[in-house]
Amino acid sequence: MAYFEEPEKLIGSRIPPKFPSANQEIIEAGRCYALGRNTACVFHLMCALEVGLHATAKVFGVPTDYANWQRLLDGIEKEIAKIGEAKDKPPTWKDDREFYS
Repeated sequence: MAYFEEPEKLIGSRIPPKFPSANQEIIEAGRCYALGRNTACVFHLMCALEVGLHATAKVFGVPTDYANWQRLLDGIEKEIAKIGEAKDKPPTWKDDREFYS
């Protein structure tokens, strides 16, 4: 019952400052998990993941309006590949590529 009574513990300390709009979805996912509502739990987790996916797409200038996940992921991968092929890559490129990949 801890997931229901204290679902905020599922968020941890790293997510709130980075993706505050995902907090409520994570809390609801914990509550659904505690109640055995697995399909609803997955729905809320996907909504939370979408927050991060849209943020990553924004970093790379990939339009998010009316785009499905596959289109967003393909667009992000395409932009990552472009940076990898560029002659003037940023000095942090290897770490950045690993992070975004």
